[in-house]
Amino acid sequence: MKYCQNHLKYRLIKKELYCYRYNSKKGENKMSRMKKVVADVVYTNGNIYTMDSCMPKATCLAIKGDRLVYVGGNVQAKFFVGSDTKVIDLKGKTVYPGFNESHMHIYDYTKVLLSVDIYCKTKEEILKNVKAKAAAAEPGEWIWGMGWSELFWEDAVYPTKEDLDQVAPNNPVVLERFGGHMSWVNSKAFELAGIDESVENPQGGEYLRNANGKLTGCLNETARDPIEAIIPPMSGKQLKDGLEMTQKELLAYGITSFGDLMTTDDFLRTMEEMYADGSFKIRGYYALTGPSIQESNAQLDHWYARGPQIGAYGNRYTVRAVKLFADGSLGARSAALTEAYEDRPGWKGKLLNTDEQYHAIVDKAAKNGFQVITHAIGDQANDQVLRTYKKVMKDHELVDPRFRIEHFQVIHDDYPERARESGIIPSMQATNATFNYPMPDQRLGHGRVKYAYAWRKVLDGGCIIAGGTDAPVTTVNPLVEMHSAVARKNDKCIPEEGWMMENAVSRQEALLSQTLWAAYATYEEDIKGSLAPGKLADFVVTDYDIMTCETDKIKDGKVLLTVIGGEEVYKR
Repeated sequence: MKYCQNHLKYRLIKKELYCYRYNSKKGENKMSRMKKVVADVVYTNGNIYTMDSCMPKATCLAIKGDRLVYVGGNVQAKFFVGSDTKVIDLKGKTVYPGFNESHMHIYDYTKVLLSVDIYCKTKEEILKNVKAKAAAAEPGEWIWGMGWSELFWEDAVYPTKEDLDQVAPNNPVVLERFGGHMSWVNSKAFELAGIDESVENPQGGEYLRNANGKLTGCLNETARDPIEAIIPPMSGKQLKDGLEMTQKELLAYGITSFGDLMTTDDFLRTMEEMYADGSFKIRGYYALTGPSIQESNAQLDHWYARGPQIGAYGNRYTVRAVKLFADGSLGARSAALTEAYEDRPGWKGKLLNTDEQYHAIVDKAAKNGFQVITHAIGDQANDQVLRTYKKVMKDHELVDPRFRIEHFQVIHDDYPERARESGIIPSMQATNATFNYPMPDQRLGHGRVKYAYAWRKVLDGGCIIAGGTDAPVTTVNPLVEMHSAVARKNDKCIPEEGWMMENAVSRQEALLSQTLWAAYATYEEDIKGSLAPGKLADFVVTDYDIMTCETDKIKDGKVLLTVIGGEEVYKR
């Protein structure tokens, strides 16, 4: 992978601007006189990290339309200033390429903003908030929330439906655990979904039961499907209002692009409307929700017949990927492991599909020209994905498919090399490690946990990492994500000494994961991910330099300005 393919360097000779164009593919330099370009805006006196290996640092950016026409020093920048050019002095503030959130869930993030607040709360706080929500709701109205974890509670055990029945007897309640792979529901939700004590575990899912064999109210993976199917969606107005709230939050964090991993046609229609009328600015890369077990679903059949949508609405809207699941999560003990869980003897979790079923799904997506993105947590699941991807690539002689493994969470020594050899891109979330601490130690034990969330092992194996947060699973703040990757601590700086520090990464690598590597994972490294002439003018300005500050201050940085396509879309 080349990061410097067609870079311009500038030189003034007798007041004429010449450019040296270095083409790394041909290994040659050419010098030519440039036609004068008058920029719309020039930003000067910045501390600019370009993430371009040919010119890592700069002080000025010049923008024409939605593109950068110059990145470099102050002297040459004057060539781009005309009578109508707006010149903005950055006064030494630090600039980075716009942050690219590789893995989040926009619909769920929006839904969380409008739902009952249970995120990282104690059980008592959750029940209090659910009770208040139920008191204000109509009888039968659904109550939904996301972000509980027994790890934040004194008793540290999974909750029961009876807990919710006491505070919301007349409203169906569905509360998703941190990570989104387990739900805690009340009896009303079970009743409406037609689930009773006779229910059997489906393929890839489990209804948890107590010592007497009775349903507890916690269920994971495909066991949740009957309930998920009857939860009413947000209204069109609710969704648009919520998306505007979501956009404000993302822009305040400097996010100029995101990957929405699991989307539906109904949601995409809303996004198309908002892109068309200009009310949504952030660039989105959308992965269609894939099937479970079957080769495809109605939505995929429609898109397979139509083909990918790439770069619509001014490079803001791309649909060219399919999101699949190989297993569940460590927290829900539904990740598929090769050896039993340390804290549940005899239990290894479950693969969601057989090898034959999963291969058929991947094969069909690949034949129709879609990138395949698969969630895989456990080492058994990651092995299944690596084997299947390799076979499909070979069978179809695919060139540069950039298949992705989301999370790549529990691995073996040879997994990174296997991924690199096949051109597979790990997409990993450092906050998933630090926000889950110390749960992985409990699930895996001392010997295996060093192979969990192993960023350093993955990078040393020759892979790149597309970074993200999995929001709303964790905070969407890219600076908190980078702090987690570098310091191996959560936003409260726990654990104090860092968790499994042998898997920490450098600040440069953490920033690459949020910029250039993230762009590469969506085939967009030629237009974004670094600050270079010809690329989209997407960048962020922060209040201090996260590349040189104290390590634990990385997470506390504030975004002062967010620019997308040359437009200032957020200003503190």
